[in-house]
This record gives sequence, C-alpha cells and structure tokens, in this order.
Amino acid sequence: MVAAGGELRLRSAVFDETWDPGRPLRAACGRGHAAPDPACACGVYAVCAPADAVRYLVGRDDPGVLHRVLGQVALWGVTVEGERGWRAERARPLRLLTPTGRTNAAPVDAAAIASALALAYAVPVELISESEPPALVSRFS
Repeated sequence: MVAAGGELRLRSAVFDETWDPGRPLRAACGRGHAAPDPACACGVYAVCAPADAVRYLVGRDDPGVLHRVLGQVALWGVTVEGERGWRAERARPLRLLTPTGRTNAAPVDAAAIASALALAYAVPVELISESEPPALVSRFS
C-alpha cells in the first residue's frame, strides 16, 4: 500500500502498479503483447493457497510502501494457471486483511489504514493481530 495524491492506494507487491479504487486492475506488459501471456511473467497475480499469500507481508522496504496488506481478489478475462496460482487479465479486490504490526520500515496506525482502504475500495477490511502465518492463513478459509 502506498500514498498517492494524499490517499492510500493498493499497489502490487511485485510491480510498481497502483490499483485505483472503483476500477478493475487491468494487466499490461511492457513487452507490447496482451497480458497475461503464457510465455511471459506478466499479469495480475493471485495465489491459490492462503499460505502462499503470507510471504507477501515481507518484502523490500521501498520508500513509498507504507504497509503491506493481504487480500482476496476476483479474477477474470484471460487467465493463465500456474503452479501456485493464476495470472489474469483483470482483477478487483473482494476483501482485505490489514496486519496491526509493522510490515515495513515504520510503524503505522493500522486502524486508520483499514478505515481508509474500506472507504476507498468499498470492500470489507479486517484488522489482524496474529503474527504467525498459520493464524493469518485461517482468516482466508
């Protein structure tokens, strides 16, 4: 999650792609072909096992990243199935989980983040205080 124009926005954990509220995220590829392409790594990523999502709570301490959240998404359009999930042409968030603990370099107000994301994306946002991956994974069941 990043601040964009004074507002909190979801951003890909892997790519510098910001997710605008009220619009589906549409995959694009810098190589000029439609995304996702089976011969490329492009597309909107989603994992099939909740345990695989937990690893995205840890990452680079990019200066623009304020906090990391997990979520469930709806995928549609061209979809490529991989070993641990899918890459899709389009996606939208269905539900977000916001850890109360620090997920980046600086402490944050997780309750304020959850409220802002719920308002911006019009999806349920749940605060999660568990720090162990198995407890987080059970929230997706």
